[in-house]
Amino acid sequence: MQQAVHDAALWHRTAALALLAAIIVHVYLRTLGIEGAFSAMASGEVDANWARQHHSLWAEREIGEIEERAQAKPAPAPVAPAP
Repeated sequence: MQQAVHDAALWHRTAALALLAAIIVHVYLRTLGIEGAFSAMASGEVDANWARQHHSLWAEREIGEIEERAQAKPAPAPVAPAP
């Protein structure tokens, strides 16, 4: 019985260390490992080229919506000169 508890604790520690290592690697790769990723997370905004490179489908959809809104925006009414 004591050996089984010892083995279970050993496997538990091993799994915990492996999970911790995976989390550290994941955080590194998603922040410092990709240029511009950390600033994008901090500000919530990305450059159009960065978006196309890393999330092309989302970027094309968003850029298309922005262009549609720009085309649908009415032109400002001309202002008559003051008398």
